[in-house]
Amino acid sequence: MSQKKKNRKRGIQASRSKLTKALFAAGMKTQAALAEKIAEHEQLNSAPKDLVNRVFNEQSVDPNTLERIAAVLEVPAHTLYLSSEEQAAQEAVSNTDNFPAQADPTQSNALGTAESSIAAEPNPAIQTDSNRSTANSALEQPSIVTPKKGPKRRYWPWGAALATVTALIFIWLFQASLSQTNPQTDSATQPKSVAIVIKDQSLEALVDHLSKQLPGGIRRVTVAQALINPPGLSANVADQFQADAVLTFNLYSVSRYQFTQIYYYHQGQQTQIAAIHHTEDELNNHPELIAPALLHAVTQAFNGNTANKGLGLAQQKEFLHARQALEDRSSELKIKRAQSLLTGLLKTHPNFSLAYAGLCQAAVLESWMGNEKSLLQQAEEYCVKALQQDSDNPFAGSAYGHVLARTGRADEAIGYLNQLLQRWPNNVDALVELAQAELSEYHQKGSEQKHYLTQATEHLELATQLSPRFAKIFTDLSSAYFLNGRMLDMIRSLEQGLALEENFTSRFNLNTAYMCVGEPVKALQVALESSSPIEESYLRDEMLGRGYYYNGDFKKAVAHISSAIKNVGTGEMGIQQMWGELADAQRHLGSNENAIDSYRKAITVIQRDDLRGNSNYANQVFHAYYFQMLNLLDANQYPQTMAPFSLDKLVTLLEENPSVSGFFRLAILFNLMQQPTLSLEALTAATDRCPGYNRNPDYAALVDQAGLQPQ
Repeated sequence: MSQKKKNRKRGIQASRSKLTKALFAAGMKTQAALAEKIAEHEQLNSAPKDLVNRVFNEQSVDPNTLERIAAVLEVPAHTLYLSSEEQAAQEAVSNTDNFPAQADPTQSNALGTAESSIAAEPNPAIQTDSNRSTANSALEQPSIVTPKKGPKRRYWPWGAALATVTALIFIWLFQASLSQTNPQTDSATQPKSVAIVIKDQSLEALVDHLSKQLPGGIRRVTVAQALINPPGLSANVADQFQADAVLTFNLYSVSRYQFTQIYYYHQGQQTQIAAIHHTEDELNNHPELIAPALLHAVTQAFNGNTANKGLGLAQQKEFLHARQALEDRSSELKIKRAQSLLTGLLKTHPNFSLAYAGLCQAAVLESWMGNEKSLLQQAEEYCVKALQQDSDNPFAGSAYGHVLARTGRADEAIGYLNQLLQRWPNNVDALVELAQAELSEYHQKGSEQKHYLTQATEHLELATQLSPRFAKIFTDLSSAYFLNGRMLDMIRSLEQGLALEENFTSRFNLNTAYMCVGEPVKALQVALESSSPIEESYLRDEMLGRGYYYNGDFKKAVAHISSAIKNVGTGEMGIQQMWGELADAQRHLGSNENAIDSYRKAITVIQRDDLRGNSNYANQVFHAYYFQMLNLLDANQYPQTMAPFSLDKLVTLLEENPSVSGFFRLAILFNLMQQPTLSLEALTAATDRCPGYNRNPDYAALVDQAGLQPQ
């Protein structure tokens, strides 16, 4: 059988069966109807029939294409992806040489154009009496014109034959899945007795759960490490306890990331039969969810299938180190280190789905530091690849939730992550990403969705209880406390996180907290005391720059903030506040042209977020503030008529409770617009929560003009 050269398919493939199901559920019967619905939804001049046709033909398309179709069908895009099982069945059918290639049975004209093929789509599962009799007569009628008499030729219904082969393949796959779910052992090869050795006490609950599900005909005993003499060799265990086989369970950890490794010794041979990744909290809280994969590996080994499975020890550890490196979101060096490790693993193990999930997470984190559009699209492709290979892995699912929230689909992320948590109850990674998505919704919708802030806080507090050694959670929780105005809780949470692990993100937030409560000396100490190398993160420079700004040393402020921006990615930092801080310092220094350039860049970052669906009330306040500063510096180039928001809109933003820094900038805006009452209201809201704003260089002018007495 000839082997066709496989070309790498870029993009995403959708499942025809899933699309058809969603199509019917949406009340549509044809692809043409779907194309018309897309045109109506997007206000297009013509229906995108070719686009719909490509997707239904399971061709690789851009992720945004599938998003457009999913939006009209009112389903999450990921529910339409072609799974690895469907791909396998598809390849099996395409490699069958016994049957000629047939046209898609749902297409009305095999030789027609894409437009004609989408025009009519009879359901192959539904037949009327008329088309059934027509089909039968076509098979039974002899040819009208024959060159010579002879026996009647009967033509095989090749479409039906192909469908039969496909059905047989799916039956085989289904039976294979049943055998994995309910494994049966081969009595000719299985051991009669097994000694189980647990190298780490943390595995006892998992092994106990697994042991209870082993075939009943196999006697088993768990051997204490202290009883093994001499220790270490499975052959010694088998001899000492006269066991037919030995199962040895090892646990390796890097921070909270772990993998359980199983070695099987039988008939003088020892082989690694499984290496399952999980987190410390998954092992402690839900060992029953990890056990099925191990049970399958053990049962396969009992049946004689002892092929070495999983990555080697060194590669497993590389993956754990990569996951740990991704915890520090502000360190470009650590993100690059993780990407290098994960890319190296895929070179030797191209089907290692968790490496794709890790690259997905890395690309999302890196998006703040480079080309956001490209990196976020790349992140989604990596996550889709991971989920196609393992659709129920909590790490891959959590990373995908992060992608959804980061690309302006926080509501979809919340629904997806809640579904993931139904399958993996109290999974810490999913809880953390769910909380982040909820905070995004709160930022975007303000006080009308205050319950999202409450839920995010509760989810992060639960996560700290489930994984008390995971420093990142305490940092995320501090942000929720800040939005709640719970400054002392914010400081306590950050100090807990730093006690667990030194990292610049926690240190930066603690610096912010001390600045907020009006303790600039402590804030400066936090910036200077970090034990991490300065090249690990841009945040130390940003902290120092902000400290010098509040102390009126604008020259040093400009130097440090500029250094922070240059030390990140391409030097085109994707955080608008950094450009704004730089511009404010340049303005006070009298460097007006540089300040104008920085304010413009800050506005550009905000509008990029708007296009990505990440607009929020705080960003709208900053946008208005940055433009007002441009007007102040060059009224001819940036006249007031170009202002992005009216006074009424700014009053609405004041009512929607933006960030504390947003309140302070609203106070400046209202002051410049000669609205002293509104300026006083906004300034009071800012200083009530963060008294430290009384040290801001713009504060004195506001106090004089708004009538607020210094604190």
